Amino acid sequence: MNSSEILLDTLSQLGASTVFFVSGGNAMYLNDALQRSSLKSVAVHHEQAAAMAAESFGRVSESFGVCMTTNGPAVSNLLTGLAGAFLDSVPLIAIVGQSKEQLPLEDRTQFLRQSGLFELDTEGLVSSVSKAFIRVSREVSAREAARKAVHIATSGRPGPVVIEVPMDMQSKTEDVPAGDPETPITHLEITDVVKWADVEFAFKESKKILLLAGNGVLASRSNHSFRAFVEEFKIPFVTTQLAKGVAEFTHPQFVGHVGPRGDRAGNSAIQSADMLITIGASLGNQTTGYELSLFGPKCRKFIQDKAGGVSGKKLALSHVTYIDESAPLFLENLRSCIAKVGVPELEQDWLLKLARLKEHASVHSEPHLRDGSGHNLYDF
Repeated sequence: MNSSEILLDTLSQLGASTVFFVSGGNAMYLNDALQRSSLKSVAVHHEQAAAMAAESFGRVSESFGVCMTTNGPAVSNLLTGLAGAFLDSVPLIAIVGQSKEQLPLEDRTQFLRQSGLFELDTEGLVSSVSKAFIRVSREVSAREAARKAVHIATSGRPGPVVIEVPMDMQSKTEDVPAGDPETPITHLEITDVVKWADVEFAFKESKKILLLAGNGVLASRSNHSFRAFVEEFKIPFVTTQLAKGVAEFTHPQFVGHVGPRGDRAGNSAIQSADMLITIGASLGNQTTGYELSLFGPKCRKFIQDKAGGVSGKKLALSHVTYIDESAPLFLENLRSCIAKVGVPELEQDWLLKLARLKEHASVHSEPHLRDGSGHNLYDF
């Protein structure tokens, strides 16, 4: 098999199912391998569409999105889709072609700016909107590149990874690997026992407990465990704008969406809670509003904060405890807390108030119609 065939075959073994692509001359062996692979191929009319389709696929599937293009302007056309996946933590693999390695890398983009056809510095173009750039070369095999790319794209905070395959590498014959690709080694997370003791104490004292789910719940594939948790313990929750897919509007524990573009029920829940637990939320101003001191000013806040992504912003929030754990481990520890202290007895009047707000003050039921021929966004 050549490197192009091995690359796509390895991605298939690791969970890829669909490739969104635009064909091109400097990806000809990749295009040929795709035609003969087990992967479903979807041809689109523009590279930006390929990246955005792969990003959408990565959001809604249990796997990761894949797009494939040629080099040069095809790569620069990918950037907006890569940026969306990078900012929103969507696992995506972008496979791009490149001119033959006729000259050493350091000599190829000097005065003439390109050596081969449409040759641009792919790594330089994508470095700010991708987790990693991997070039298939004489030192890095196609199989190694695929395995490394999938591991990086799907582990930790997910995101896009770009694999570049120069033309002379695309057709290079490699030995066919025996068996399935090895499973990458994962590192065991450590629970912060001291901070979880504070959570246990707050569970005992609080009567208005609220969960805030962010896009990290979806990105970490924790949606099912999150829903199981709120349904088992009947704890109300709100979501950020990007986490609307966590639950349908009619879910009995769902209250609303928060932030300037949220709704009255969701924002009222935040302002009236005495304990707020956030999972997978970066707490940007489209969630908290622009006056941070007024975001749940009286409630105790426990924020899932992997790698200091939220605490590093030094937000002016009150009564905050940051817990450096991934969303899946954080949910496991929440369940362990309740197992120790018992299911919280929430204030029924508060729950009824939130339910009434959800029903009567939802965006679609408010009087947005206006006299005359014009329409506004909410009415629409």
